[in-house]
Amino acid sequence: MITLCNKCHTPANHQKESFLYDWQPKCSYPLQPKDEVKYGGKVYLVKGVKNKGAYVKIEGLSKPVKTAGVQIVRYGKGLRVI
Repeated sequence: MITLCNKCHTPANHQKESFLYDWQPKCSYPLQPKDEVKYGGKVYLVKGVKNKGAYVKIEGLSKPVKTAGVQIVRYGKGLRVI
């Protein structure tokens, strides 16, 4: 296996006994905390993402909802001044 990554730039670190053997970059989900979404006709803030992006935890609701059931209103970009 010949791979190069942005961490080490050497294929030797990706061999079976090496520390980067199964390393993969972290993925980013379309919805992030503090984004505004519309669900059920109301606008809510996202608290977090669950189950590899399949569900979204919304502020004010007790259970996570499916990501497909919400619409993005505005991206929060991680910083929110209230």
